Amino acid sequence: MVFKVDARGLPCPQPVVLTNKAIEEDDAITVIVDNEIAKENVALFAKSKGFEVRVEQADSEFKIHLTGTKQAAPGASSDGVACGDSSPSGPIVLTLTSDTIGRGSDALGEILMTALVQTIGEVTPCPEVIVLMNSGVKLACKGSKVIEDLKDLVARDIKLLVCGTCLGFYELTDRVLVGQVSNTFEVATQMMNASKVVSL
Repeated sequence: MVFKVDARGLPCPQPVVLTNKAIEEDDAITVIVDNEIAKENVALFAKSKGFEVRVEQADSEFKIHLTGTKQAAPGASSDGVACGDSSPSGPIVLTLTSDTIGRGSDALGEILMTALVQTIGEVTPCPEVIVLMNSGVKLACKGSKVIEDLKDLVARDIKLLVCGTCLGFYELTDRVLVGQVSNTFEVATQMMNASKVVSL
């Protein structure tokens, strides 16, 4: 029997949260969502957990069929660190929540952000995960001055997570040129399992 999750109308990250709970209980799941961002978030999350994903669309709704293996340890994160671990030894996570740095002149802020992104790969230690949120997602979209720099960082195995909800808010979903469209659940997991989180 297929376990069904009805996540229609729920904001990010609830569809992923409900999916995570479901895969701890079953290995045949159908998740129903009503928007493209939720569909992509659930599908990417399920694939990261080793599930096969098949999507059916009917009008404005999506049925996401997941088949795989139950989670070995409910409560563990995708990086293997259980909830409540008080001494994470995970990656350094850098979060960029704007496409400029500081307050005052936006022109100066843009210059500073460009310089920062171009320098990230040269410093030690280097972040292993970069999260783009709020207007920071514009850095990964068409028209950004740092696209090639971000591509270089990704080529060096730095994970670049781009907030899907933020892309939707700024109507930039179809303009992403680099990085992995992500969700609040995955971002929170990365932060909670990080050895250090640096936020700008």
